[in-house]
Amino acid sequence: MAGRHGRRILVVEDEDDLRFLLCDLLKQAGYDVDEAPDGQTCMDKIAAGAPDLVLLDLVMPRVSGWGVLQWLRGVDDAPPVIVLSGMGDRDTLARTVSEGATLAFAKPFTYSELLSACDALAVNEAPEMREVPSAR
Repeated sequence: MAGRHGRRILVVEDEDDLRFLLCDLLKQAGYDVDEAPDGQTCMDKIAAGAPDLVLLDLVMPRVSGWGVLQWLRGVDDAPPVIVLSGMGDRDTLARTVSEGATLAFAKPFTYSELLSACDALAVNEAPEMREVPSAR
């Protein structure tokens, strides 16, 4: 059975607790969810069958989120990406958008804002490309 809106989300985060929490919350919201602990695993999973949406951390082992964004520029029909970054300064968040992310959230962020963004992308009503300030 397909998840919420028939969408699959790949959560890419090296912090196990945060990755598990995001996956659990998105599953409870009705999405089909897959996970990757690093950028290389993310790229392997996308190459095997692209998800509908990627939630991507920037600082990770093996291949960083920056490397994944660069790689995605060469992928036909690349999925939209929401960056979840611990580096919440405006320059970093703006750079993620210029590198190809659809949205960027600074950690900590509110789950309701993230879920709203996922829902908007799931029905192809992508919000304007922008960075979202921290919920701090």
